[in-house]
Amino acid sequence: MKTFTKTLALATGLTLGLAAPFVRADAITPLTTENLPSATFNSLFQPISGDSVISSPFTYQGSPASGNVVSQVFQGTGPAAGLYAYAYQYDLNNVTDSDNSPVDLKGTSWKFNSTPILSDLTGTGTKVGAYTITDGAIGGVGAPGTQTPTELDWEPKTSSGSLLATYFDKTQGIPALQAGQNSATFVVLTNQAPTQKFVSI
Repeated sequence: MKTFTKTLALATGLTLGLAAPFVRADAITPLTTENLPSATFNSLFQPISGDSVISSPFTYQGSPASGNVVSQVFQGTGPAAGLYAYAYQYDLNNVTDSDNSPVDLKGTSWKFNSTPILSDLTGTGTKVGAYTITDGAIGGVGAPGTQTPTELDWEPKTSSGSLLATYFDKTQGIPALQAGQNSATFVVLTNQAPTQKFVSI
């Protein structure tokens, strides 16, 4: 089994400045996540007009076409008006690396130059920093798998920020995302629209 995974850097095209601060220090802050039915999400958010789903391939050393990062930005309607939802899904191809070991995905990080907004889309009375979707597709993002991040973190910087997703937990016996699998879709909310229409590795 592959024992390391290459860190990804995804530029989501956000500019920092408008969102209320989530934290005030350059420290990694865990984002509490909650599962959200796809029907609920689709009733609150619509794909931004003219912006299509983006599928960006990534490659591990010795393993061409290792997988894809699928992403799309949605605009809130009704009770979610004024919010933007940034959705991500990781799809691993059923391939091996240079050691003939199946690829896997243990963790990734990417630029997210806005501040995540806490919200309560499920009506439980508890605000969370992100949502996972496992029961159906949203927008142009394909059908999700069931494996959600074991941890999702926000790391603010002086003029930018990053999100970090971890896909395994040794203490809980949760393995990494395996070759041939899709991850669950996960969504982070902000009040900033995208300023660029690409995702780059």
